[in-house]
Amino acid sequence: ALYYLGPMCQKETSSKILKSTANITTVIDNLEKRSYVKRIRQKDDRRYITIHLTDKGKVALEKILPQHIDEVVKCMSVLSKNEKSELYKISKKLGLSNKQNISE
Repeated sequence: ALYYLGPMCQKETSSKILKSTANITTVIDNLEKRSYVKRIRQKDDRRYITIHLTDKGKVALEKILPQHIDEVVKCMSVLSKNEKSELYKISKKLGLSNKQNISE
């Protein structure tokens, strides 16, 4: 999400990748330890922290992303056009439901 959408707060990040806010803290902690992301506090409100992808994180993503996309395309190739359409609808519904649950 950070690669495509840019810096965002932890809550936004969790909603984009369908993870709970508790779970995303651990994920971000681990990525930060590896210097793939960094947390930056806002100057006007020190409570608000945005997550930024580092240059090292961008390089790592650009290295693995094409392979990941190829794997997803390969997995999806067994589905018919109708099945892909149905999967898209179901995934969208699950994503919207998760987004609503996170904001509550």
